[in-house]
Amino acid sequence: MTQNRNHGCIDNAITTTYLKQVDSKATFISYWHQILETFKTNKNSVLEVGIGNKFVSNYLNRFGFEVITVDILKGFKPLINSSILNLPFEKNSFDVVLCCEVLEHLPFKNLKNALLELNRVVTTKAIISLPDVTPYISINVHCPLGGIQKIMGLPNVFQREQIFDGQHHWEIGKKGYPIQKICQIMNESGFSVCNTYRVIENPYHRFFILSKKANSTISLPKNI
Repeated sequence: MTQNRNHGCIDNAITTTYLKQVDSKATFISYWHQILETFKTNKNSVLEVGIGNKFVSNYLNRFGFEVITVDILKGFKPLINSSILNLPFEKNSFDVVLCCEVLEHLPFKNLKNALLELNRVVTTKAIISLPDVTPYISINVHCPLGGIQKIMGLPNVFQREQIFDGQHHWEIGKKGYPIQKICQIMNESGFSVCNTYRVIENPYHRFFILSKKANSTISLPKNI
């Protein structure tokens, strides 16, 4: 950001570009869901893997959560600089793990190892979001007596190949990455998939609410 020397305010053009490209409205809606799901756990200690602009961790800290941030990129200035594949914490160190829009940056072959590492350091819940390009219909109806907000998945007939763009190695809905496969790996990594949903204002982000379990019985949620 630059300062306008004449008026001492942030340059509007730069601000607008930044908000559209980085911290967009859709991104802030995703932040809201991350915060809400963390509050719903009724737990205190949180490990956030992948901190972005620190909005979520700063907000949670304001409300008394004990948040430890981890990121592989030192430039983001996390509390701990580390890979998700080798977290420097003891077993069961945190009540909740928050890992949003991170796992797709790993080669798919590393997904299970990353989930196993999250499972190792958490005691109860993991909140994860991943990009989902599966076709859908969005219903958003408002009226005086109430309203309807719903996302309905469509048959994913024409699945596109995932071409690594320097960021994402894979995405749900691309060829070879159906949601059932992702849920199965989550189950095999020691988690039960309690819920999964797409954000109606930002359907590209799909959330998974996971509970740590003692066995590896595979059970897929009904709403996928």
